[in-house]
Order: sequence, then structure tokens, then C-alpha cells
Amino acid sequence: MALILFIFSAHKMSPKLSAMPLTETVYTIPESSIDFSFSEEIIRINRNYRKETCSIGIGVLNDLSIWYSFEYLHNGINSPENKLGDSFFKIWCYIDDFYDILHTGFLIQFRIPSGVNAYTEAGWRNVSFGNNEIKIGPVFKIDIKDFIFLHLNLFYVFRQGPNEDFYGGFYFNLAEKETYKNIFGLNPRAENTFLSGSRLKNDYVINSMALNTNRFYPVIPFLEIYFSCRIHEKQNSLYDHLPVEGSGINPVFVSIGGKYFISEPAYFGFYYICNPKRVKNFIKDIFGFDFSLQF
Repeated sequence: MALILFIFSAHKMSPKLSAMPLTETVYTIPESSIDFSFSEEIIRINRNYRKETCSIGIGVLNDLSIWYSFEYLHNGINSPENKLGDSFFKIWCYIDDFYDILHTGFLIQFRIPSGVNAYTEAGWRNVSFGNNEIKIGPVFKIDIKDFIFLHLNLFYVFRQGPNEDFYGGFYFNLAEKETYKNIFGLNPRAENTFLSGSRLKNDYVINSMALNTNRFYPVIPFLEIYFSCRIHEKQNSLYDHLPVEGSGINPVFVSIGGKYFISEPAYFGFYYICNPKRVKNFIKDIFGFDFSLQF
């Protein structure tokens, strides 16, 4: 699925902008500051699931921030059956402004497979993946007018396949010539490296776009569209046809919502995410609430 970033302003002196559930935005936590976020979601597949996400971000440098987040899952709105979901470690680097209109940054996010394995357990599928992923790519913000902003994402996602040693394609032993021959595992022409063709067959790309405005501040509404697709031909394997993003599903999501700023460093918001395709055994709707505080 899609990733959630809880932020509430643009970089440096740009106008404050609302967070969006499907789209990363150009935002860097001020140096030495801490950002705490929490969200609660009702996810409707064939039945309802509930997911809570906690996130803590730190402004490491003026143009560098890191986040750690974890999920907690409930098999139903009031079900006593609970599971730990996946965790995420994100590194964000702000790049630059261009002509005071285009703002850019670069993101790397690591999925930590602390949740249920979606390849083997269908009961928690699409609320937990339980395998490694690395999401990497640029983030753009375009100031259409003084109060209307366009946000664009383009990410490549390296996904762990079933029973694959995800990080086994890297070489770090400086005493072995194989390390240099394989360029530390980044040589796409060598076999069994991280970028070899056989390891890339599970990967997919994400595109998302969002519009928001601060015209009605302290209320900031937004509208988003998100889609992803697998870029490699599917194999004759059960795992290539699971009802999971990056496997058997190329999802499209549309989101609408808004944020209300209680004060400059704090907001709460509501949003609704719809899957217009209504694919069987996949996410139909998400109803969410989020809160963020910076100190």
C-alpha cells in the first residue's frame, strides 16, 4: 500500500500545508526539533480492519530529517485479535528551490518486516506485508499560485520476493575482490547482486499527485490520486497473482480530506480514501483520522 507521512508545513519559509495520506510532501523538520504523529484508520477489504500508526521524526540537520514509525493492527473495529504491523525507517533530504516555484527533495524509506507475512497468511493481507521493501525517489512541490500547491511523487520500490534473502545481494567485505567486482552488490550485470535482473522481478513503481491550499487556513483541504504498477512481467507463480499491491494488483486510490491547525505546531485531520476499481479481496475504502505535534 501506500505510505503515510504526517507533516504540516512546507520547507523553510513556505506557507504551511496540510499532511496527505497518499503523497509525500516537501517538508523538513527544523534542526533539533521533534515531530510526533498518530493516525487511526478503518480499512475495509472483505471486512473491516483497524490500524494505528505512531511516528516520530527528528530534524538531524537543516536539510536532513529521519522518521521511525510502527503500526498496530486489529482484526475488526472492536476485535480483541491484534497484531503488530510493519515498521518503517525514513530518510529525507531537501535538495533545493528553483525559481521560487519548484521545490525538490529526495526520500529513502525502509520497510521493516515486523508484521504478518502477506505471502503466506491471507488473514491480514493488505494491512500487513511482513517483508522487506526499499522505497526511493524524488518529491516535488510546485507553487501554482500563492495559495495553491501541487505535489508530485515518483518512487521505485525494491520488494522482497517469497523466501528471498533481500539484503543478501550486497557485498561489504572489503578484503574480497568479489565486493569490488560486484560494486558492493550494485552491479546489474553480475548474478546474485542486489540489482541483478532476477531480484528486480518483484519491484514496482509508485506515482502520486496531490493538490492542497492554505487559502482557508487554519483549515487546509486536499485532494489526491495515487497509482502503482509492477514493471516486470509476472511469472507463473502463485505469489505473482496475490491480491496485493506490487503482486497481482495495480491499484488506483483517490483521497480527499482536510486538516485543522489547533496552533502553529499542531493539527488534527480527517480523510477518506477510495479505490474506484473495487477489486475483489483488496482495499475498498479507508477512513482515517490523524494528529501531529512538533516541539
